[in-house]
Amino acid sequence: MKGQLFPLAAALLGCAVLRSDAAVIILDTGKSLSLAPSSSGSITISGLNNAGDISTDFLAWTLGIQLRPAGTTTGSLTLGTLSQPVSNPMPIGAGPDTIQPTLLTLANSASINGSVNFYQIGIQTTVALGTLLSNTDYNLGTLSFSSSANASGTWNLYAVTQGGANYQSYWTNGSLVDTDFGNLPRGAGNSSLLIGTVSITAVPEPASTWVMGGCLAAFFVLRRKGPTAFPNAD
Repeated sequence: MKGQLFPLAAALLGCAVLRSDAAVIILDTGKSLSLAPSSSGSITISGLNNAGDISTDFLAWTLGIQLRPAGTTTGSLTLGTLSQPVSNPMPIGAGPDTIQPTLLTLANSASINGSVNFYQIGIQTTVALGTLLSNTDYNLGTLSFSSSANASGTWNLYAVTQGGANYQSYWTNGSLVDTDFGNLPRGAGNSSLLIGTVSITAVPEPASTWVMGGCLAAFFVLRRKGPTAFPNAD
């Protein structure tokens, strides 16, 4: 858990953290969220354990993320808070400790997806509980978003890991062994994985509202003109 904001690793062991490739967790992609302007919603980040049961307790995960415009956008889309998922969470345990979105700068003046910044998020349990079962999907964390009143367009949500030694992306077991996500390896240097999109579209007024408005306008015009609007043909 080197170089992240959780203080537990050094307190528990006081020794170097090792890497292990015993099991692979693949981050799920294809997430999507649709919002209206001046609204909020969330995306649940999840992953698949595809390398057999993880017999040691799953303790924590940490992930770099970026929220970048995809094409032309207006207004703003901002990150909210990270919370433990209600259903099928991993890790599980009492009193989870969360890394709320924390803005960081990439090491060595690097850039990913045209930006020198990224956010770090993560969840760690105070008491490690549970085992990851083989070929099973787990919800890692729920991340909220909010849109401004003039927001429109699409934003891409990336999972990223930097080439610097600190603040990388990985998961950690109960023995404090850090392991790469299968589709976001730390050895690849500065890299990213598109995990989802957030689209913002203004909600048009219902057609019935326009029809009703037109009818009322016509009624008032006719009422003001009176009988002269339709002269008697007789």
